[in-house]
Amino acid sequence: MNTTDFAKRILSALGMIICIGGFLIVFYPSWQIPFAYVFVLLGIWIFLKNRKNFSYDKKDILIIFTSFLIFAAIMAHILNNSMDTIKILLNTAYPLISQ
Repeated sequence: MNTTDFAKRILSALGMIICIGGFLIVFYPSWQIPFAYVFVLLGIWIFLKNRKNFSYDKKDILIIFTSFLIFAAIMAHILNNSMDTIKILLNTAYPLISQ
């Protein structure tokens, strides 16, 4: 948010693609929701803290749009290749512990 260097903003966007994609794929689903709340709140806090230094132009909108398209394409590819495994994992039931 504080840098005006176009190359650094592109690298930051690519880093966000990797981090968000890894978060969606790696974390156990029951942990994703609470962690997502924490990450969103931290993101809002960082944005509000730095809002006076925040500046953007048409290039930044292009970076955001392109990053979203790349992220969507990668996630669609992963979901397409892993759909059978995902369906199996979603249909599993935990054993009941009886005492």
